[in-house]
Amino acid sequence: MLNSIESAPFDDKHWQRINMRSVSHLLGAEMLHNLYNRHWPRINSLRFRHTITTYKQGVVEAYAPVAEWRYLQNWVSKKFIDLDPVLIREIEAIMNPDYKFVNEIIEKISDSDLSLVSDDELALFLIDIMDYPLGEIYKLNVVQIEYSLNYALHAILKEYEPNLEDRNLLLAKLIAPGELTVSQIEEVAFADIVRRTLACKEGLLDTLVQEALRKHWDLFAATHCAYGENPPTLEDYKNKLELAIRVDVAPIEESEAIAEVMRQRKMSETLLAKLNDNRLTVLCDLMSRIGVFRDKNKAKLGETVIKRLDILREISRRKGVAIEDIYLYLMSELTDLIENNRKLSADTLRSRHEHGVSLVRSEGATDPVFISTDISSTQSTIPGICASPGKIEGVVRIVHSKDDIGKIDSSNIMVAIGTDFDLLEIMNICTGIITEEGGLLSHASVVSRELKKPCLIGVVNATKLLKDGDHICLDATEGKIFIR
Repeated sequence: MLNSIESAPFDDKHWQRINMRSVSHLLGAEMLHNLYNRHWPRINSLRFRHTITTYKQGVVEAYAPVAEWRYLQNWVSKKFIDLDPVLIREIEAIMNPDYKFVNEIIEKISDSDLSLVSDDELALFLIDIMDYPLGEIYKLNVVQIEYSLNYALHAILKEYEPNLEDRNLLLAKLIAPGELTVSQIEEVAFADIVRRTLACKEGLLDTLVQEALRKHWDLFAATHCAYGENPPTLEDYKNKLELAIRVDVAPIEESEAIAEVMRQRKMSETLLAKLNDNRLTVLCDLMSRIGVFRDKNKAKLGETVIKRLDILREISRRKGVAIEDIYLYLMSELTDLIENNRKLSADTLRSRHEHGVSLVRSEGATDPVFISTDISSTQSTIPGICASPGKIEGVVRIVHSKDDIGKIDSSNIMVAIGTDFDLLEIMNICTGIITEEGGLLSHASVVSRELKKPCLIGVVNATKLLKDGDHICLDATEGKIFIR
């Protein structure tokens, strides 16, 4: 592993992206930066030692050195291949959290009138709502475990399928949790509202529909802001409902959703039985359940973000600092503001807004650094990893956020760095999906398989190599994109 981050230039040859997120405030970026260094010694004592997290205008990108990715890939994957009993036992142990301490602080904040608590209480609420989730929900950085486990599965499957594209397709079929994810549960619940609306004479104006929407918001809004995004508003859900009514697609029934995940599970079990390799049987099941575990953690983390945003608004009100500026404060600066009324200068705020902030493993804010990318624009064929098979042709539309929905129609292939809950509507409309990020349990992978739409993940620099209006052939089955 690297001895120091200064030993490697900050470019895509030496640093590999952990992920990219839309985050409404710098404190959310700080939480993510802390998360990427989390470890549970009995599981990932070998871990990222250096990370850089950049935050600029609502976008977080985090990186670890390529050498450290390879170190994990080499050594942790060996433990998986050997079915190391301690490693597997400890992963099993962390996948059943009771969220006791997290629920306690959520309830404590919910039961308090934030406008009446003391400055010290307010600061401690903020510290707890940041620290408890990292201590209980995220004992470790699951990305590192998934990465090593995925490499181990590839190493084993290579014995049966030497061709990489065919191996990717086979692995996609083997990873099947057999239960609905949180996002799938929400979509099923929302489909019930769509059916109710279609059956009502007054449609969206029906009182029962409005009440159902509000209950849905109460139940699921937090699941959309796990990493620090602003949660969707009730108006966002109304807009989603209007779109669902306009789109001529039958709302999914819960029985249909369950039947589909069970079909995928059955196919996985059949393939595993045919391969008859205990390593694959154990590790594919573990990978499937890790995906469900991570999804539940994200939903719980979203609940803490709702409370964090409440506290930030109270700090803004109490200290007379605009909420847009509060969103540019780090934790130590917020507690200093609460305790000593020490505000960031206008120049600091302006610089952070225009140029961003970079966090390094020492947890210090530095002058911003953003990764440079060496891209060849002459490629006519671009490789990727199959998340959902199929072959289609269409016109590229680069998608950065849900606001890009206006430029998408059913003939378009969406190209994004990654997807999450907020891009579901676009994924429903488009004909195919391409992402730079993601594993076989990523949001794009799970949703594309559910929608039965061709999807390639892990397409390096897809949003730069492809342009709006490009006509392409997406052959997800073969793991290739052909630019016409």
